[in-house]
Amino acid sequence: RNMVKTVNVKVWQINSNGQKTASTISLTVNSALADTVTKVFDEIYQNDLQFPIKSASGYYYRTTANGSRLSEHAYGTAIDINPDENYCVYSADNIVGNCYEPYQNPYSLTPEIINIFRKYNFSWGGSFGDYMHFSYFGT
Repeated sequence: RNMVKTVNVKVWQINSNGQKTASTISLTVNSALADTVTKVFDEIYQNDLQFPIKSASGYYYRTTANGSRLSEHAYGTAIDINPDENYCVYSADNIVGNCYEPYQNPYSLTPEIINIFRKYNFSWGGSFGDYMHFSYFGT
């Protein structure tokens, strides 16, 4: 059995005229979480906010930032959303992404979206400065 599976999920995106339009993206995630991830994104899509997702990534074989162990992305149990607008602050001089401005930047995650992930037992990386990151095992 494959450890990862690619799922297609509906998302809102912002077109060149600034209007929200329905689209679909593909995410590769842990096979055991594929149905859960689909439910998370269905709920985000159906939410009144019509939260736009420019990009999202799941499975990616890599270590954690400090290289001490495999990242949850290597197991397909973590998802990053709109990494440019939900930065990761490793230190004052090591930041990935450009901003985190909920309710100002339309792509920055808001509590409504974070709570949808939490409902399905994902932890949000904002507590340790990784605002784009959701993980099933909290790392």
